Amino acid sequence: MMNKKTFALIALTLATFTSASFAQRQMETLGRGVIAMRTSSTAAYVGWRLLGTDPVDTKFNLYRVTSGVTNLVAANVTNSCNYSDANAAQASAHSWFVQPILNGVTQANSVSYSMPANAAIQQYISIPLTPPPDGVSFDGVPYTMTANDCSAADVDGDGEYEIILKWDPSNSHDNSQSGFTGNTFLDCYKLDGTRLWRIDLGPNIRSGAHYMDFMVYDYDGDGTDEIAVWQRSNRTWTRPAIRDPTDAPRNTPSAVGPARYGSTSPRSR
Repeated sequence: MMNKKTFALIALTLATFTSASFAQRQMETLGRGVIAMRTSSTAAYVGWRLLGTDPVDTKFNLYRVTSGVTNLVAANVTNSCNYSDANAAQASAHSWFVQPILNGVTQANSVSYSMPANAAIQQYISIPLTPPPDGVSFDGVPYTMTANDCSAADVDGDGEYEIILKWDPSNSHDNSQSGFTGNTFLDCYKLDGTRLWRIDLGPNIRSGAHYMDFMVYDYDGDGTDEIAVWQRSNRTWTRPAIRDPTDAPRNTPSAVGPARYGSTSPRSR
C-alpha cells in the first residue's frame, strides 16, 4: 500500500514535469510591430504588440518624430496597445516608436513605423504586389493569376512580420473536379512591397484549395520562421532581393514528364 512519503514524491515529480512542459512553449521572437494609420487630416491611429512574455504591469511611452524633432505623445500607457495621436498633421511625414517599461525598468526603443506626408485616410495598409505571369496549362487552357490566401511570418529574423501570399490560377480545381491546372506560386513580401522570394510549385502540384495548404512558424526556434508546404519535382525558387550576396538565387527544376495532378504528394518542409 502506498505510504504518504511515496505519494508526496510522485506528486512532486508530476508537478515538476508539468511545469517544465509549460516552460518549453515554443514562441516566435517578435518585436513590437508598431503600426500607424491615418484617421483624419490631423490624427492617426497607432498600435503595437504586447508580447506573451510581458508582465501584467507593462507600460509604454509612445513617441512621434516629425521634421527631425522627437515628441513624447503619451507616457506610461497601460492596459492598452492602442493610441489616437491627435496632433499628427496630414501635411507632414511622421514616424512613431514605443519604449516599453517592464517591471519598472525602461527598455530599448522599438523599431519605428513611418508614415509619409499626405498619407491617405484609410484603415488598412496597401502592399504593392508583383503577380506571376499568366500562362497556359498542359491541356491548352489559358489562365490568369489571382492573389489568394496569405499568412504572416518573420522569415528574416528582424522581429517584424512578412506576408506569405499564395497566387492561384483561374483554372484551379476542387478535388471533386477533373482537369489540369496552372501552377501555384508562393511569394514573400515585406510590408512595403519588397518581394524577398518566390516559389513556383511547378506543374506537378495541382492547384486548388484542398491541395495547397501551407503553414509558417518558427518550428525549430532559431529566430526565423519556416514554411511547410507540399512540394514535388520541377519546382523553382527565386530570390529577387538577396540579403546575403554569397547566397545565390536558386533554380532547381528536375527533368520530369508532362504535368500531373500531384494529389499524392508527400508533405515536406
